[in-house]
Amino acid sequence: MSDNKTSLLHLMTVPISLRFLRGQIAYMKANGFEVEVLSSPGKLLNEFGNEEGVRTHAIDIYRMISPFKDIATIMRLLKLFREKRYDIVHTHTPKAGLVGMIAASLADSPIKIYHVHGLPFMTQVGLKRKLLLFSEWVSCHLADQVYCVSPSIKQILIEEKLCQAEKIKVLNHGSINGVDAEGLFNPDSYVEERKTRRHSMDLPEDALVVGFVGRLVQDKGIYELISAWQQLKEKYQHLYLLLIGPAEERDSISTKALETLSQDNRIRMVGFVENLQDMPKFYSIMDMVVLPSYREGFPVTPLEAAAMQLPVITTQIPGCVDAVVDDKTGQLVEVANVDELVDAIQHYVTNPDLRHLHGRNGRLRVLQDFKPQDIWVHQLKEYRHLLTS
Repeated sequence: MSDNKTSLLHLMTVPISLRFLRGQIAYMKANGFEVEVLSSPGKLLNEFGNEEGVRTHAIDIYRMISPFKDIATIMRLLKLFREKRYDIVHTHTPKAGLVGMIAASLADSPIKIYHVHGLPFMTQVGLKRKLLLFSEWVSCHLADQVYCVSPSIKQILIEEKLCQAEKIKVLNHGSINGVDAEGLFNPDSYVEERKTRRHSMDLPEDALVVGFVGRLVQDKGIYELISAWQQLKEKYQHLYLLLIGPAEERDSISTKALETLSQDNRIRMVGFVENLQDMPKFYSIMDMVVLPSYREGFPVTPLEAAAMQLPVITTQIPGCVDAVVDDKTGQLVEVANVDELVDAIQHYVTNPDLRHLHGRNGRLRVLQDFKPQDIWVHQLKEYRHLLTS
């Protein structure tokens, strides 16, 4: 590493998560940091390295509990850490946090950071829950500093006695990297795009589009969304559903559920959108966004939707309660409650003025509290504080 620059390594479990660091890496490089990134191998890792101008490292990190594979991963990380002697090892997401903190501790890395994006144990029971709780405790215990993406997640870590309160911080108002509401996610830039995209997707001019952005998995509340949709589509013939996101093997929904979605002529399924630059174009088609999740850290979707001046319906769970202000920027409903989800969507369908008001309120909140640059400034201050402590 360069002698006159602070060496910083970011670890993510999977390469798709690296997109949350866009802009932040360039900011740190401009402020005297030499940044490298590491995740499981994949095309997205290589592309991210080329786009951000950073060196990448590909090491298999397995999401599932796999002791022998995890030990092999830790040994590979340990070898890298001893060779590179990074000043700061900054790990993100549960599995990268666990193996990264163990390896960094064994390598005696000067500064070890664990960044909590979410807590998988929240939707688990029995032995698996206990193992996941222990994993979080180990990561927090070994870290010199723990950051949480939301105040509500921070509170859970403290209540579960997984981390000491004085060791945890939330940067700015939360979220991993904020949202560029002034640039990329500015609805004024997509007025014509809305018209052309709606036409290309065979949406009627009077169509009211409910949008969902996320993985098509059980944890995201897809079954509840399907049930709500079955009730609403019969009542409101101008209502359409737009789904953005991939179906996955892990926590997958049934083949029958996927068939129900794909065979409905008023549902549009886009799949995974690889390029972040395309996301605002799809948001521009929507009139509201729904995220009926069971578990989140600080979901990006509600912030992106709010930046695009869309009201958001989501669940009263940690993370989501930080992303949406109930009855101001959206509506919060009970988790797994189809009736409340139906009522909330219906409330926006029949009250366009309220829908638009909540959308405007949401955009103002993002502009005020979730600027990416504000998070970068806070993170830089934290790094400098840790380096001089």
